[in-house]
Amino acid sequence: MDGNRFPIGLLLASGLIAGILAYAIARRSAREQRAMPAQMVLERAREIGDTEAVRAGREFVSERVVPEMKPILLDLLKDAESYVDRYFKKAEKAVKAM
Repeated sequence: MDGNRFPIGLLLASGLIAGILAYAIARRSAREQRAMPAQMVLERAREIGDTEAVRAGREFVSERVVPEMKPILLDLLKDAESYVDRYFKKAEKAVKAM
């Protein structure tokens, strides 16, 4: 009887290992298949987005909008700097008052 148990155990262990490997391989391929549609959508969006109208829009933004926004952005930075300076002075006074 002991001679029969070893081959049966070996067969069961081999079958279990083969099942685990098959499950892992199936899971990986399912994950890759789910990722493929996202890649395809991204590639199609890039193809569609690379048109003459998009290039013209990019040129318009870089040549017209950005130069016009530059003074506004500089003013915003100056305002932010003054707010930060004011609050640091308040914090400094509070620390000195301790």
